[in-house]
Amino acid sequence: QDLHVTVSTSSYYFGWHLTILRYDVTLGTNTSGALHVLNFSKKCAKIKLLVHVSTAYVCGEAPGILMEKPLTLGKAARGRSNVVEVWNGENELVAKRLHQLHSQNLTDKEITSAMQNLGLERAHYYWWPNTYTFTKAMAEMVMVESKGDLPLVIIRPTMVTSTLKDPFPGWLEGVRTVDGVLVSYAKGRLKCLAHKPEVVLNLIPADIVVNAIIGAVGMAFAEQHLGLIYHVAKLTNFSSMACFHVYMAIRFQLPLKV
Repeated sequence: QDLHVTVSTSSYYFGWHLTILRYDVTLGTNTSGALHVLNFSKKCAKIKLLVHVSTAYVCGEAPGILMEKPLTLGKAARGRSNVVEVWNGENELVAKRLHQLHSQNLTDKEITSAMQNLGLERAHYYWWPNTYTFTKAMAEMVMVESKGDLPLVIIRPTMVTSTLKDPFPGWLEGVRTVDGVLVSYAKGRLKCLAHKPEVVLNLIPADIVVNAIIGAVGMAFAEQHLGLIYHVAKLTNFSSMACFHVYMAIRFQLPLKV
């Protein structure tokens, strides 16, 4: 009954899937999960728009300016005619490998390790740096190829973290991905972090991403262009730590002292 009501009354659907676990789980959630949402949305009689939240890192390690346009397999096709073939092939490979692992009477920990290694191996095979970006990229391509007449908007944020303002500054539900590093540092458990000074850590507050999604939906109908892709990222970074400390003093310390 709930399914019937949802299918008959829904006008908008927002899909946000994220996991970075073993390959079978990642493929099932990030890629297959997105396709299930797409197929469900196509059954909704009053559906006007599907918004899929992806990641800016689906572009992999491509240099230069990354355009807001649909992904293509390119050299990653590996002889396949389309991305649905790639997806089906990966599902078959995962099922076969899981059967082999279970037949060897391995522990859950050993199976998890093997599936994590398989995910990284397959991502590199298709020219993506890791399992997460590969499965999210495949989700985008499968959805674009399978959407038919369903209007689709894709949002590509960078690393989503705690809020800037709403519902209040610093709000965070759960500790995932980069949040684990931030929380560990805030609690004093993380004393140092190895990194390259020139590498940009592009974080975007969750409420900014939500605002971007709302704006994208409005823009889609205002412009009557229902095939849009938006990158949600920070445009500039501090040129030095000195500039960062000056900003923090002006933005936070001085108002508190006043």
